[in-house]
Amino acid sequence: MTTPSLHTVARQLGHPLRRVPEVLATRGLFIRALALVQLVAVVSLWAQVGGLFGQRGITPVAEILHAVQQQWGAASWQVTPSLLLLDASDEAIHGLCVIATLAALGTVLGFAPRWLLGVFWLCWLSLCAASDEFLHYQWDSLLLEATLLAVLFAPPGLLRVQWAQPPTRLALWGLRWLLFRVYFLSGVVKLTSHDPTWRDGTAMAFHYWTQPLPGPFSHFAAALPLRVHQAETAMTFFVELVLPLALFLPRQPRLLACVAMAGLQVLIGLTGNYGYFGLLNATLCLTLLDDAAWLPRLPERLRARIPVALAIPPRPRAGIDAWRTVGHAVVGVSLLLLATLAAFGRVLPQDLAQPLVRLHEVAAPFRSTNAYGLFAHMTTERPQIQLEGSQDGQKWQEYALPWQVGALDQRPGWAQPHMPRLDWELWFAALAQECRNAPWTLALAQRLLQHEPTVLALFAKHPDFTPKYLRMTLWQYHLPTPAQRAHGQFWQRDAPEAFCPIVALDGQGRLVSMRW
Repeated sequence: MTTPSLHTVARQLGHPLRRVPEVLATRGLFIRALALVQLVAVVSLWAQVGGLFGQRGITPVAEILHAVQQQWGAASWQVTPSLLLLDASDEAIHGLCVIATLAALGTVLGFAPRWLLGVFWLCWLSLCAASDEFLHYQWDSLLLEATLLAVLFAPPGLLRVQWAQPPTRLALWGLRWLLFRVYFLSGVVKLTSHDPTWRDGTAMAFHYWTQPLPGPFSHFAAALPLRVHQAETAMTFFVELVLPLALFLPRQPRLLACVAMAGLQVLIGLTGNYGYFGLLNATLCLTLLDDAAWLPRLPERLRARIPVALAIPPRPRAGIDAWRTVGHAVVGVSLLLLATLAAFGRVLPQDLAQPLVRLHEVAAPFRSTNAYGLFAHMTTERPQIQLEGSQDGQKWQEYALPWQVGALDQRPGWAQPHMPRLDWELWFAALAQECRNAPWTLALAQRLLQHEPTVLALFAKHPDFTPKYLRMTLWQYHLPTPAQRAHGQFWQRDAPEAFCPIVALDGQGRLVSMRW
């Protein structure tokens, strides 16, 4: 195909591929903010990978990927697109973390952002695809999707980054459409779940103390009057269902939406621990800005340091630019189509949706075109799993996680932006009521009976001996009475029930149950 015909195709693609010069500084701010979120995410995970899914971890990815290869053979890459299929050793896992960390740092510093964003996406995808047990949260997939869309939004160039090359409207609106889906679908799932607490406005009265990891201000927020909680519920619906519509309006409504939507993340972060999720959402809100909304408000000296002022003007390369334009159009439109299908495919007519199902199934393992929606059902109770080890079956010593609820007089801590994944997973396991409904907890029990150092490193407190027996009990936690609160007690709890039979290891190191 000749260059003139490429230009013709590019022109015919029309308005979505027009350049947007008024977001040059905003793009630089967004790209660096996203890279900081990437850095937080990967460093947080890196500190835990050995105990979570290393070779001696709770769910070793080497075993998982071996099973995938045994079942799928050459098609394993389509089912589990991970570089760890080549090598799932601890060195390879830590190597991916090193590469992802360097890629994020390089992007923060402005080196080849389009290329380094792609490198981070590949590393993060490899980790997420290999360890679905601990990397299945919506914000893990959201980081993948935001990073892939940012590749299209970022300036081109390897050694000479073309910061003065404006992004296309398609790239900008791909990120805005992602932000819209994250918020709007979170409101939709609350309405369509028929959850009674969202219907009667009492959801927030439960949220602060039943959420996975409460924060230092959670008890204060939980003690607010019911009318305040009902107002918070109404505000949540307004921010999630109404304000996202402002994304399609002029600057002033978009600016209002940006402040309100980012403000919601601040409030969530003040009253709970959600890792890097709030930072990522707030970063996506930056795409609602343009340079005129914030750049003139900066001091002159600071404005002069904005990368756009130092940008290298792009060299005119008609053929390459035409290929790049058409390529961006194909990739961008495909991502938008797949993302829209994932989010709204259920409401499409069956004869229209059916041909697209296969396309969505092929793209799903890459976790970069997703449906979103948080807290569709509000938990109204707080079950907690207590792990204890013993050498004689009579005297027991407990294991305590650093951020999960435990001692009754322990004020909830502040973990974020760190994402303590074992703390989170045990909260979900407690909702399952029995260990047979959360089988990974048996793998955890086996490692604890082996006194495995990489797993013990995930705990704040553990027995100083190798236990012969391990038990897991389930406690129902509640808010304290005013009198208990006055004496420094943050929780009260009911008598425990068995979550799992007492377990031990047989002569071959296999887990066996002793009794319920």
